Amino acid sequence: LGGDLKGDWGQTGGALLVGKGGNLLHHFVQHGPGDHLPNLEILKHFGLENEYKPETMANQSRQDVQCTTEAS
Repeated sequence: LGGDLKGDWGQTGGALLVGKGGNLLHHFVQHGPGDHLPNLEILKHFGLENEYKPETMANQSRQDVQCTTEAS
């Protein structure tokens, strides 16, 4: 097994959404490695839910993509 295995494998992350003037909009705590704050929820906190376009978001489902070792 290669790579750097240092660090706390039990440590998780989170997110603080802060608005204008430093107002806390949302506090998210990651309890496990698969937990995340959905893009739509983030946008809602900033009043941007109409900007949500799942086809261009990073967490979209990519069912038809084939993994290769070739650079594109």
